[in-house]
Amino acid sequence: MKVSTLHRHRIARGIHSRYDRDELRRRLSAVDLVACDIDECLFPGFSQTSLGHQIFYHIVTRPTAATDIRFVPQLLHGGAYIRKVKLLRRLGRTPSNATLMRRYEHSMWAIPREYFDNGVRTVVERSFDGVPRTLALLGRQARVGLVSFGIHLIAEEYVRQLNRMAGGPFVVFAEANPIDFQPGADGRPVFAGYNPPPRTEPRHKREALQRQLDRFGARCPLVFGNGRDEGAMSDLARERGGLSLGFCPTPRDEAAFDLVVHRRDWRPIAGLVQALLG
Repeated sequence: MKVSTLHRHRIARGIHSRYDRDELRRRLSAVDLVACDIDECLFPGFSQTSLGHQIFYHIVTRPTAATDIRFVPQLLHGGAYIRKVKLLRRLGRTPSNATLMRRYEHSMWAIPREYFDNGVRTVVERSFDGVPRTLALLGRQARVGLVSFGIHLIAEEYVRQLNRMAGGPFVVFAEANPIDFQPGADGRPVFAGYNPPPRTEPRHKREALQRQLDRFGARCPLVFGNGRDEGAMSDLARERGGLSLGFCPTPRDEAAFDLVVHRRDWRPIAGLVQALLG
């Protein structure tokens, strides 16, 4: 695959870098904090969309209450909008993050929390192969965490499951958009939207990364991302002498990252990390 001329060093099949191998090793050895995006990075696609699919399936096949079937039309409407977004992305006309989140609120409004809690477990299980091993290797020398525009329930479930897989608490923070639940008409807590309003801009991710650097007294971050939303975090990493890695970014987004990886999953990344760190 053709990659940006900025990434002239071929490190391995499907992995190209703006730095040579020795410089990569030097920078990676200095990393003391790792920040990972979730959607299209750890997870193949959009985790909130997958959660919506899980909730829809649960309501249709085994609703907690018979009246919950009333949520099917709004979920179907949300699914139709996602298909429209996929088409728009192919045409280079992706809606803004703020627009996507408003539509998500409409699709999920008043759905009981138990469907969210059941769905997030299966969402995380669908992550790319190699993610737990890669992050566990990095966790030997650095604090590892998540910085996502997704919802906090998914990010927190990622923390739980990744730590369980690794046998220890190496994932230590999760920055995501909180959602709120309020008592519904039947007393069950139901989805009541984002609270506070969601963070949607690349600068918000940079601010989140800076908060975690300050919190842990860290200086040299490694950023994993996929696109423009991680660009500001990548800039901060470069300013600090760290690294950024783009997992399957589009050609227009490759320049934001120091390393670009075009492979099916994270197993080659795990191999590279192990080779560089020894």
